[in-house]
Amino acid sequence: MTVATKDRDLEFLMGLDKKLRTYQKSTFTANMSGTTFPVGTWQYHDLHLTPEQLKRIFSICREKDLPMQVVNTAMGFQVGYEVHVPEFEVPGVIPTTEVAVCFTERQLPDPKKYGHVWRFVTRARNRELVRRYFKTEIKEHSVYEY
Repeated sequence: MTVATKDRDLEFLMGLDKKLRTYQKSTFTANMSGTTFPVGTWQYHDLHLTPEQLKRIFSICREKDLPMQVVNTAMGFQVGYEVHVPEFEVPGVIPTTEVAVCFTERQLPDPKKYGHVWRFVTRARNRELVRRYFKTEIKEHSVYEY
């Protein structure tokens, strides 16, 4: 993320992201060839967002017009949400973004109640932003479940 785009809200999102997950580097050895490849995975911590943190995420997304994308996390075993910050746009090219924060439904204040997050993600403006930045549509919730 460029220095020009950093502010207190974005620093909040990025700081929260560091608390919610970490990137683990490792290696994988192919069975047949024995060749070793570098790999990495995101490890999601057993930490729950507070209701205030979730409200602030929603507020920042609305105020800064940031897209929230639905993703598979934990190798497809958890539904997750990524808030993206646009980096730059060139006409005719898919814009680039950077993930400011990613969290899973298990990290919500009440993991069984994801409806309010789902309503936020599927609101008309967020759908427009997802189409604009990712050239895709948000699908039914069950598509993201394993």
